[in-house]
Amino acid sequence: MIRRLKGISLPRMPMAGPPFLDADDIRLIDEWITQGARNTDGKPARLTMGGRTRIDRDSRGGGYTQVRGHLDGSGRVVVERLRGR
Repeated sequence: MIRRLKGISLPRMPMAGPPFLDADDIRLIDEWITQGARNTDGKPARLTMGGRTRIDRDSRGGGYTQVRGHLDGSGRVVVERLRGR
């Protein structure tokens, strides 16, 4: 997500841009993610992985991982794919 906000990966976000976010806004989002992407109640985002989640062999704990998924109706991140970066 941060790579797309910065324009390193395409398509750049936000998809409706330009204008794109400035460096201060991107840094704020990066810090929010690093701190657990907490909601207004202070609870970190929950990841949900099911039997259909694709986990590539090169993904491992402690490293950078690309997560592909979507938000469900209750605000959980439903993971469709994990792969190391």
